[in-house]
Parts: sequence; C-alpha cells; structure tokens
Amino acid sequence: MDTVPQAPLILITGGGRGVGAATARLADAQGYDVAPSFVSNESAALAVAADVEAVGRRALPVRADSADPEQVAQLFAAIDRNFGRIDVLVNNAAVLARRSRLEALEFERMRRIFAVNAIGPILCAQQAVKRMSHRHGGRGGAVINISSASPARQSKRICRLRCVEGRR
Repeated sequence: MDTVPQAPLILITGGGRGVGAATARLADAQGYDVAPSFVSNESAALAVAADVEAVGRRALPVRADSADPEQVAQLFAAIDRNFGRIDVLVNNAAVLARRSRLEALEFERMRRIFAVNAIGPILCAQQAVKRMSHRHGGRGGAVINISSASPARQSKRICRLRCVEGRR
C-alpha cells in the first residue's frame, strides 16, 4: 500500500490580509497546506487561497469569527473534514478601536476588542489543543500568537501631535 505523506496544515486566523496573508504565503512556500480564516473580507481570503493553490498546496478559506465559540467549533470541524488534522495555529485576528477619545469609546466596542483580541485566541487554542495534544491522541503542534505594535506606535504619535498642538 502506497502512503503519500500528508503536508502539514497551518490555520491562520485573520489570514486574508496583512500579516496573516503574508504568513500564509510563507507557509505554503515551506510546504504547508493553509486554512486562512476571515470574518468579512472573503475576496482577500480567496485571493490568498488561490496563491496557495497556485504553488501546489491545498487551501481552505473559512469564514469564522474567532470571538464566537460556535463559529470557532465550526471552523475546526471544517478543518477536521477537509484535512483530518492541524499542525500549527497562528492566532493573528485582531481588531483595534476606531480613533476616539477614551471617554467616547463605547462599551460594546470595548467588549468586541477584548473578545477578538483576548478571548478569541484562547477559544482557538482550546480547539487546536484538542487535536494536537498528545494527551488527546494528537501528534503535537504549535500555537503562535501574533501581536502588533501599531497601537503603541499610534498612541505615541497621537501624544506627540497633541503636545505639539498644545492639547493634552
């Protein structure tokens, strides 16, 4: 019986744009099949999938909000059906607050930011561990959490502008 080794699979949340899309393209060049998840920009995720497939790898773009436990479970179920395993999870999805003064930041927006940026990676890691951990019969794997320095850079820029303009 011939057995063809299966390519490793990498799931990248927020994999349709920016750092997520770049990570997907680097991963396919290293021999990974890629599952980029997205919330709203389907065309960007499909473009990433097309690039992955163009180099002979498999791709599965999936719409899933990483802050929603049911959507995360459905995302991993789709991976189970299509690939049968996961080797690497890259928690890349994130949202920022629209520029506003602190006192104007609405509670629902704060809740959404926290849900996507803090709870979402944990929900995804829980599902990944159920599949990758030796304790659960998996072969091992990696969970990578990506963060951005852009909020800090933006805050410093705003502070400099306000100080120069004479506002505090």
